[in-house]
Amino acid sequence: MNKFANRMIAGLASAALALGGAIAVGAPAATAATAPGTIVYIKNHDVWMAKGDGTGQVRVTTNGSITRYASPSMSDNGVITALRGRNIVRLKTDGTVLSSWDTGTLLPVADGGMQFTLHADASPDGSKVAYSQSSWKGMGYSVNVGSRFSASDRYTNGGPQLLFRSDPRWISNTRVLIRSYSTIYLHTVGQESAVEWFNDEQVYPGSGGLFDFPEEQWAPELSADGSRLVTMRGPTNYPQMVIYTVTGNAHTSIPAVPTEKCSFYADGDGADEFDRPTIAPNSKALAWQMSEGIYVKDDLNDCGTDDVRLVIPGASEPRWSKAPYKAPTAAPAPGSALKSTKAPSISGTAKVGKTLKAGKGTWLPAATKVTYQWKRNGKAIKGATKAAYKLKKADAGKKITVTVTASRSGYKKASKTSSAVGAAAYATKKPKLKSASAKVGKKLKVGKGKWAGKPKTYSYQWYRGKKKIKGATKATYKVTRADKGKAIRVKVIAKRKGFVNGSAYTAFTKKVR
Repeated sequence: MNKFANRMIAGLASAALALGGAIAVGAPAATAATAPGTIVYIKNHDVWMAKGDGTGQVRVTTNGSITRYASPSMSDNGVITALRGRNIVRLKTDGTVLSSWDTGTLLPVADGGMQFTLHADASPDGSKVAYSQSSWKGMGYSVNVGSRFSASDRYTNGGPQLLFRSDPRWISNTRVLIRSYSTIYLHTVGQESAVEWFNDEQVYPGSGGLFDFPEEQWAPELSADGSRLVTMRGPTNYPQMVIYTVTGNAHTSIPAVPTEKCSFYADGDGADEFDRPTIAPNSKALAWQMSEGIYVKDDLNDCGTDDVRLVIPGASEPRWSKAPYKAPTAAPAPGSALKSTKAPSISGTAKVGKTLKAGKGTWLPAATKVTYQWKRNGKAIKGATKAAYKLKKADAGKKITVTVTASRSGYKKASKTSSAVGAAAYATKKPKLKSASAKVGKKLKVGKGKWAGKPKTYSYQWYRGKKKIKGATKATYKVTRADKGKAIRVKVIAKRKGFVNGSAYTAFTKKVR
């Protein structure tokens, strides 16, 4: 949850360099290789995305000024999940909404007072989402928190609700880091409760004094290789960002208590904005938010600050994804025509009596309505205006296409025609054997019949009952002893380049004598 917004920070320092190593916020960017993956973040209340060095900034949503977005994350397949009010919204990088659903409240409405959904995180495979919620009845009451788990595209009961646990972060498709004040837990989704990993006091033992309390920890994230953990550590008005060394496998077990590797703090007033650390998929680079925007440190294993730089001014709530950065195709400006990014397609068998189906293609921005017109040799087929079309005898030997017209409010209509399929020739008069009787040693002959669709060549396949006769592929066939007691027939295949092959069977002979 982002509790620390809209305040100033003067600088950042490594704990190792606290006496003289503070650097000014907004220092010139260092030269470094871009860490892999994609950073999603919030800017001007909308969801954005960028490369690890801050280049390639793309505004994904445009309606955040009405109800702001928060807590974005991106699954490995490039789908973005974010909070918008109480709703969890899934988005393509071009802003297309895949799903949006209400998370509900932590407690029953009558019992909960003011209730909010604070933080959401998508699983690596994008199938699930974990989110935390709060409830406060007002002065004199404590704030309640809890976390839930669901499918990402709709509300489901993905496992027991965890009361008094918040800030869930996925470390695999089945396990999350989660926290409760000064304690970090590991939780396998579906189990009844989370298991304690470590408490702040175990890393930072106090003196045992009456007013010696553990500090709060929040925003935990584990590196992809499992060797580093980063958290924020209170007090919340003057927090530290702590990088821990992890020994053991947090994906499958409960590791030993981690040890501090580096600790950074915000040097100045208004430190509340220092928050939301996130580790690059290379387990080396680190990003976080400060008042001026999102900063990146190229090597979290180095406790110095020379590699720290501001990469995305004015942004907050970074989340680094494994998904390779891929900017969406720019949408046409409102008032211009929709753009086809993938042509319509035709599926099915192109033979008389069979049904073809049209794929509408892909449009930018997404079309809200499409219409269809099937065509025969480029001319519209009367009444053929649905997504499916059953081929008629008139279509035999013709090129069939479908034209899709896409529309969306505020844009001009656009049309795109599919590639053509050549409909197979059709037997207007079925092929016939010259004789209906057959005996061993007799030669059978077949007439090819009559065909619509102008086939150019013919081939043949003789059958003994339902089984093909190996090598029997001419217009004549000499009956053998193996055929005795069986009925014989032949399939005639009509061919034309660029068209589906047509075929027709003769009637069976009488059983071979």
